[in-house]
Amino acid sequence: MKRARIFALASALMAAGSSVGVAQEMEMVGPMPPQAMMGRGPMMGGGPMMGAPAMNASYGAMQPAVDQAAIAYGGAYDPSCGDYGGYGTGYGMAGGEDELWNKVHRPNRWYFGINYTGLRMKGMFVPELATTSPAGTAQAVAGRLPDATVLIGNEKLGSDWRHGGEVRLGWWLVDGQFVGLEGFFLATETEETSETLTSTFTTGTSGFILARPYFDLLANAEDARILAFDNFNNGQATVDLDGAITVDSFSDFQSGGIMLRHVLWADFERNTRLDLIGGYRYLRVEELLSIRDRQLTPPFGLVGAVLDERTDLFETENQFHGGEIGLDAQLYEDAWTFQLVGKCGFGNMHQTLDIDGSRTVTSGGASVTTPGGLLAQPSNIGHYSDDEFTIVPEAQVRVQYSFFENFRVFAGYRMLYITEVLRPGDQIDRTINETQFNGGALTGAARPTVNFASGSAWLQGVDAGIEIEW
Repeated sequence: MKRARIFALASALMAAGSSVGVAQEMEMVGPMPPQAMMGRGPMMGGGPMMGAPAMNASYGAMQPAVDQAAIAYGGAYDPSCGDYGGYGTGYGMAGGEDELWNKVHRPNRWYFGINYTGLRMKGMFVPELATTSPAGTAQAVAGRLPDATVLIGNEKLGSDWRHGGEVRLGWWLVDGQFVGLEGFFLATETEETSETLTSTFTTGTSGFILARPYFDLLANAEDARILAFDNFNNGQATVDLDGAITVDSFSDFQSGGIMLRHVLWADFERNTRLDLIGGYRYLRVEELLSIRDRQLTPPFGLVGAVLDERTDLFETENQFHGGEIGLDAQLYEDAWTFQLVGKCGFGNMHQTLDIDGSRTVTSGGASVTTPGGLLAQPSNIGHYSDDEFTIVPEAQVRVQYSFFENFRVFAGYRMLYITEVLRPGDQIDRTINETQFNGGALTGAARPTVNFASGSAWLQGVDAGIEIEW
């Protein structure tokens, strides 16, 4: 084989030390890449350093160099051994399908990956929204904090696992996988929660006290809107109130971007590579919190049944646009690849907040609706927006296994942190000026107010998917 003749070439080269002899022997063994006489050591900045392979336009992909160490280990290039086998299995080449040397010499330019992603997001905190008190509690203090028991609220909502997926498409701009362009899109299913409490006294069943707590600005004390109560005195009669409350929330997350990948350093002996990655990053977090209650007063005297319904709605949207930069480290061991990615985004988070509320009273078949529920009143109802400088660091750990040279499976872990996120629960002001109730004119301080409170959030979870090259 030609490998034997290359071995003879090396011996002649060492004995004679003549460049003329090298040229003559190369003519005998057939065409060889003209950039030879350099080894397989590390390369930096996307170009060959001493001991690294060089690019040759006439040969297309980056060709391996020939040196004495490679010859001694039987690792010199021999075209007669096949497309990739010609690079041998010596000196930094364990012969695995996905060793770094073989990988960068493949003619593949495109790669596509798709994976399942399961994520958990930091829950959205909500204050006390529904309370109860023991049976027999006086009407004047029923449902009021701090003595009442919290049934809904003072907790985080939407922190369960959410299923999603990610797609990635990349293209190496040059042979040798020095410089590439990659785009990705990640999205999860909407995380929804819903909780309803219903209490009934009018049918003779044993209900429970149900109320919505708040802080009364004028009285400077805790108060509560009572929804369900046994023997409730409404100022005209004593009746049994039936009531209910429903709290719904949803949270939606998605992200995408386009980045340039450029090799910073590669060591073919140790099968390691470090890439610089950077580009554009987009991210969106949209969330909603809805609170709906119902109070039913049965008929009494000449007055028919009265249904009093109130709704509070808090909705936020966060859209991040910015640049991103990071590093991607890879270690190749036979068919295994171990990958560690760290990157950080810097840019603008455009935040919007929508608050709405209403009260609808239905009696005798007629309904009257006025602005303002309970926590959403004319003093804070409206559309608001702001912009915040935001940092978005992300880390990924991934393990890949190649079944074929152009097909691999992978699994990993990721964590994403966002420094500025507007979330619905943080926008609730529990202090209320009751002069606004039922469409009344505001007298005194405008409470509840618009908090527009921004905080941090994180997402973490696992990935599992496939990647193909062609």
